[in-house]
Amino acid sequence: MSEDINKKFYLRAEKEFNSDIRDEALWAKSLYINQGNEDKAKYKYIELRVQELNKKVKRKDKEEKNIFEYILGVQYNEIPIYALIWFLIGWIAFLVWQYKL
Repeated sequence: MSEDINKKFYLRAEKEFNSDIRDEALWAKSLYINQGNEDKAKYKYIELRVQELNKKVKRKDKEEKNIFEYILGVQYNEIPIYALIWFLIGWIAFLVWQYKL
């Protein structure tokens, strides 16, 4: 995960916390973990929210790779880049021929 994306997640979590879109269940969990101490709970909330955002990104990346594997029948990291380029060129050529673009 890139450091820039991670920084943006912290900023997003901070903004969410200070707005009306705060995840109340996550806030309750943070308060519970910190035994009602709201100052500590705020930082725990941000930490937990960043973890959630990171999981979403990883899950989405995995789903995209799974779709690619389904289409081609091979794993994403097993395909050399030149094969991907030729595959895309072939599809573009087919679409141009088929739809006379």
